[in-house]
Amino acid sequence: SLLIILLLVTFLGLSLFSFDENDINRSGVLSNYCGVCGDFTASHLVRFLGFSSFSIILYFLVFAFELAIKKEFKHPKVKFFSYIILVLLTSTILQSYSYKIHFLGIDFKSGGAVGIYSSDLIQKYFSKTGGYLILIHLFLIFLILSAEISFIKTIKMLFSITLSFFNAVKTKLIILKGKYVRNQERESDLQKLGWGKNKKEVIIHSKEAEKRE
Repeated sequence: SLLIILLLVTFLGLSLFSFDENDINRSGVLSNYCGVCGDFTASHLVRFLGFSSFSIILYFLVFAFELAIKKEFKHPKVKFFSYIILVLLTSTILQSYSYKIHFLGIDFKSGGAVGIYSSDLIQKYFSKTGGYLILIHLFLIFLILSAEISFIKTIKMLFSITLSFFNAVKTKLIILKGKYVRNQERESDLQKLGWGKNKKEVIIHSKEAEKRE
């Protein structure tokens, strides 16, 4: 199975990196390294997934590396499904970020037809910012699933990090609030002594009081 994956990666890599959009309507010799099959595969991948087609090679390489190390997976169906969703999410994220990407002398649509449709749909209902947040969260979830990391442990770790962050912010706000309250009390005390309500006057009288002391 590892050999099959490596052969597939090689085929996809050669097909995509030698892709020429003019080959689709050209008769005669094709410039694609994998001939008619390579041109057919690359043209359809680029049409549907755009530049994100190249991410398939990356995901297959990661899959092959993991297979070489682990030999087998606990949940192969979940892992394979997660990689498919990751490709689709990559297409949508890239298309949301930029309409076209110039690579190898060709202007690729970032996410192809899939990316255009899905990004427009998400932005229609969740706006651009909300869409980014949803896509990033989904990407992280399926990345965790594809890596076969314990989902519960990951959630606990993320919750712990988030809680620590909010506790740090809370502590900082309490310190700032304490300083603000003390300053207000000091100004209030000075005003009660008849040194005026004007802030500048309060500061001047405060400095004069410090000198006398």
